[in-house]
Amino acid sequence: MVDPPCRQYTDEGRWTVLLSWAQRSIAEGAQLTKLLDEAFTLARLLPEERQDDLAARIIAELTEDDEFDRKIAATVDQLDWLIEEAKADFRAGRTEGLDYDRLLAQ
Repeated sequence: MVDPPCRQYTDEGRWTVLLSWAQRSIAEGAQLTKLLDEAFTLARLLPEERQDDLAARIIAELTEDDEFDRKIAATVDQLDWLIEEAKADFRAGRTEGLDYDRLLAQ
């Protein structure tokens, strides 16, 4: 089975590609765990609107890490700059040790 392609595509084609991958994986014999299969069996009994709500929450949960990764990747240059600035401040003696007692007292 092939890894999901979600990190390789932009938002425009992402859902189509991810859905296509999932359908191909199922055709190749991908299986649900017993518990997840039971959950989907119960979900089939819900009214259509509730099924759509549940589906949206599941999709959001499954793609949340991917969205976080994209946001971090977009700010790598800024993060690198901040790291270098912090190192320079430390080397120049413009930093101080962390006083945990003072921090907790605030």
